[in-house]
Amino acid sequence: MKNKMIVIILCLMMLIPSYIFSIKPMSINATKSADFNKKASNQIQKNICIDNPTIERIDSNTSVKNQLSFAAFTDTHIGTRYQNPLYSSADYLDRIGKDLMDYTNPLDFAIHLGDIVHHNTAQVNGIRLPGYVNQYKNNLKAFFISHIHLPLYCVIGNHDVNDYQLNSEDPHNLTKSLIDELSINNPAYAMMRNGLLFLIVPELGYVTWTHPVLYTWIEYITSQYKNATTIIFCHQAIEDTTIEGSLEPYRGKQDIDWWVRLFQQNPQIKMWIHGHNHYLDWYMSNQTTGISYPVRTFGHEMAFSSPYPQMEWSSHHEEDRIVIYNITSSGVKTATWENNGVEGCWVSEYLHSWDTPTTFDPNAQDWYSFPMFLQDNETQLTDMKLLSPNIVLQLIGTVPMELFFDAQLESPSGWANEVILGFGNDRLGNVKWTNPGMTVYGPTLLTFPEKYPYNKSIQEDGRSGQPYQSFPMGTICNAVPGQTYSFTITARCRSGNGSIKMDVSCSDWGTRSQYSVLSGSEQQVFFHSFGSNYETISGRYTVPEDKDSWFLQGTVWFLNFTDYDVSLFSVKREQTTDTTDNFSLCLSSRWYNVSGSLGTNEYVTFSVDPKDLCDNDGVMNFTAFIQGNRYGMVNIVYYEPLLLGMNARFRINGYTDDVYNLSLTKTISRTSAIDMAIWESKIFQDFPRITEVCFRVLRKGLTGRILYLVLTKMFPDVSTTFEMISFSTKSMYEEVNVTADDGSAIKHVSNNGNIWFTCHCPHIESHFVEVKIPARDPI
Repeated sequence: MKNKMIVIILCLMMLIPSYIFSIKPMSINATKSADFNKKASNQIQKNICIDNPTIERIDSNTSVKNQLSFAAFTDTHIGTRYQNPLYSSADYLDRIGKDLMDYTNPLDFAIHLGDIVHHNTAQVNGIRLPGYVNQYKNNLKAFFISHIHLPLYCVIGNHDVNDYQLNSEDPHNLTKSLIDELSINNPAYAMMRNGLLFLIVPELGYVTWTHPVLYTWIEYITSQYKNATTIIFCHQAIEDTTIEGSLEPYRGKQDIDWWVRLFQQNPQIKMWIHGHNHYLDWYMSNQTTGISYPVRTFGHEMAFSSPYPQMEWSSHHEEDRIVIYNITSSGVKTATWENNGVEGCWVSEYLHSWDTPTTFDPNAQDWYSFPMFLQDNETQLTDMKLLSPNIVLQLIGTVPMELFFDAQLESPSGWANEVILGFGNDRLGNVKWTNPGMTVYGPTLLTFPEKYPYNKSIQEDGRSGQPYQSFPMGTICNAVPGQTYSFTITARCRSGNGSIKMDVSCSDWGTRSQYSVLSGSEQQVFFHSFGSNYETISGRYTVPEDKDSWFLQGTVWFLNFTDYDVSLFSVKREQTTDTTDNFSLCLSSRWYNVSGSLGTNEYVTFSVDPKDLCDNDGVMNFTAFIQGNRYGMVNIVYYEPLLLGMNARFRINGYTDDVYNLSLTKTISRTSAIDMAIWESKIFQDFPRITEVCFRVLRKGLTGRILYLVLTKMFPDVSTTFEMISFSTKSMYEEVNVTADDGSAIKHVSNNGNIWFTCHCPHIESHFVEVKIPARDPI
């Protein structure tokens, strides 16, 4: 019997590769065929609920673009099918993705509203998934992303921020892994489409409170586009708008007063679309409901939309449904698309219509942008993924930036394990939130930031600090080598005499562990005795001149048997003025300089040569030198025509006559090329369940190592796919052409008119790709 099993396994190992890799390549000029159009048209007519006139109207096919359309996913929680098997998860995300390309009304983009995965990096790309689980449906890239070939944007949700299951030493690696599988560069970004402004507002540390850098960015963007109808995508709701399963503060933004002021000052903000609550709802009003808090008024009517989640625990609705939003110059309509595993179709639910004027204009200039927030002397890196002939860079003044997540200690405790956002290690329960502020019962100590997840015994939820040379996340900032920080605390001692001591250090990137302490970095910042009245004191901390300085961390000792009240804990760069002065940016060895002062939201614009954006390896290196308040914002804007790259980064070697010569320098997708070849194979399409089970069994242990060795030897050219997606469905993209030096380039056109291009990613050495982009007048 044992010998027979070995023979069967060996036969399968030989047969499966030949079946898997027997896919005939398509031509670079592959386009829609008449037969395919006819088949798709029949499918659409078959699936549309003809008794619903709203859906018929939005599906109309006209020669002039009369609406902007996008599909919304939310709360897929890839991985819950094995981590929480009693919950219900969508079974046909892959088929819905294909429906968006061919069978719904034509779409401009798709958005995922957060909680994409379930706190585990393996669920992003399939690497290190448990051997007993479905290797396809628990792999975000395979089950979802790889089937959507139109612009796909994602909001980082609270389950996407950190991974303490596989990456506790560097938990924000989860967010980086998500970005590596998408075409985005940073968690926060904006885009203008057909005269409509969209803001993507991510989670950067805490689910119900907004990171200070996002306040700054949102105020800047909205101040620049006062006349553009604005829609905000966020993971959580505005409190007291859409319904939720409970009245926990965890479910909505608790910094509601800031958001209400933003709405009041910006009547162009018309919609807020979110996930998180796992409830389907639509709320329209000029004020909140007042259920949890006093009624707040927005100053104008707004719509708040919570579409279908793709995972839920209470059987309220079907998980394999999405909402499609259609915006015209006169209003907004929604419709629902479902795929039940047999076919996709419109269903007569979540049909909403709002008559309101918008700034929709099919002839408006489209663009995509992302910000970088930089301290003086700080470096942040991102990958070169986007290709546009017309790029501008803005250097922007900011307020003196708060570098601790919630300096006023306003964020409410309750659902989360930590009592005070940003602090932890309260092992004896000696800290109480006082709305705002905290009372501390001494003697005790607190540490910052929180580095241990979901631990009630020490009051921590693992927010951690800012990722190394990356976008601000966590509850405290990067420690920039050689730079000085000002720590400020406002406190009192109820007994009239109580001492507080604080030591600060920084973690060591050289160890790749957030639990480390950089040698020689620990310093006492202050030791002070407080009386019965509030006092404000400050201390200075200077980071060692060491490139491995990671993020700031520290310990606060409350030394006496007495009660302390603390109303402020602030961290800022040591400053000489309140403005951003003499802002110089070195972007991949090119300098952009502003002399003098930039007040808040004041900016200077530079035109950027596309080939100057990155270094030889395809990495965009932003290094800032700033005087005054020692903080500034960079905004980089890509205008159409624009191609969104995925899975590899590149550099531009040069361009002539609108033909751009690229070198694909490195594959950044972490997904296995062999695994993806299996999921894209004919045998998997024909027999998905049995193929997945066989693959799961064969890949284990010694058999798995032999299988991968055989596949690698038999098919050495199997490669991850580099993809370039057209930013919109405008006719200009019909003129785009891509060729690759290895002959692997393919042009694809969906039935709905979405155009994308694919070729092989680089293995060890880079390879060349030429892209022809139609010329447009410079901005």
